[in-house]
Amino acid sequence: MSYESEVKKIIRIKHDLCFIKKFCEDNSKKCKYFGLSGPDFYDILDWDDFIEKVLTVEYNEEKIPILIKNLHVNNLESRVNYIQDDIIKLIIEEDPKIIYPYDLINFDFLGTFIYQYKLKFKKPKMERIEVFKKLIEYQYRFLKVDESFLFFITLNSQRGKDITIFENALKSLKRDYNIEEVEWLISKKNKVTQYQKIAYILPSLIFKSCLNKFNLTNFKIIIYQGKKNIMVHFCFYLKKVRGSYLNFSDINLKRLSDLPIILIQKSGKELKIRGKNFFSSEDPFKI
Repeated sequence: MSYESEVKKIIRIKHDLCFIKKFCEDNSKKCKYFGLSGPDFYDILDWDDFIEKVLTVEYNEEKIPILIKNLHVNNLESRVNYIQDDIIKLIIEEDPKIIYPYDLINFDFLGTFIYQYKLKFKKPKMERIEVFKKLIEYQYRFLKVDESFLFFITLNSQRGKDITIFENALKSLKRDYNIEEVEWLISKKNKVTQYQKIAYILPSLIFKSCLNKFNLTNFKIIIYQGKKNIMVHFCFYLKKVRGSYLNFSDINLKRLSDLPIILIQKSGKELKIRGKNFFSSEDPFKI
């Protein structure tokens, strides 16, 4: 995260903090945090009462002096460790500096689903969902049965032109399940936005990744107008289970249809729209 806005603050205080408070109450502890706080630590400061330890990753070496200064100014040195590196590379390569499990994972990306992997001997592109799957696997490996964690993800819906993952995932869902929203999202006749596809596909893929590992006890989807682009923000509350046998189609996709999607305009005005209508509207922000 490298910029701040009133809308982002609303999301952190009004929406994200509800999940964090509930987690701390349920588990009688503060959160161990891993993610992208940015050098200004806006999220850590807003959630300060509920955060115990922090591991933050900053890719931009030029921002490290600002990060160190803000650690001192906000008296965070004793609670925050930082790594100057690429967080995707660290996760993919299972860097030992990342010590699982974490109570709160916050990935506030400026980019979208497709990540440009710059190291040698790696594919030039990879889907961030592969990184999310790895995180879910690592968390499952180290958490005990009935333990939980929070997973916050923010993605840019306008950057990144390769949307093959959305098309393939929707085609797969269309083959497996007769769902009205999928038919609408995949149709070439409709003006479907990329943020609608992200809002449907990412939870669907997270649901699949969690089958027989975690129960999704609560989740929220927020679509907001950023400074230049539309951003998609997800909150997942996941609880480790021993062999969940929930039916993916009947339970999880139905929850997407019934879920109230929250839309936040640049002005901070909030709109709520039922998932079924959000995923079958040509301009959800005007409903």
